[in-house]
Amino acid sequence: MDQGRKALRQLFTEVGLPPEWLERELAHARIKEVRVDQAKRTWHVHLHAGEPLEPEIWQTLQQRVRQHFEPEVKVSFFFNMTV
Repeated sequence: MDQGRKALRQLFTEVGLPPEWLERELAHARIKEVRVDQAKRTWHVHLHAGEPLEPEIWQTLQQRVRQHFEPEVKVSFFFNMTV
């Protein structure tokens, strides 16, 4: 398992998202990069996946992560499909 996949699995555990999403909807997804700006207290998470995500899953993922880390850190997501 590559580091990006491990990071995504750890994020799911941290924020309490359903682990079965990792096996179904996000089977090929991984975190490609996280850009941190300590001065602005922001994280920019770049998520790559092999196929489009259901809107409900994408929205829930973003919402759950933001609820968990804000207001200490503002988190934004960038989604990219890879083949």
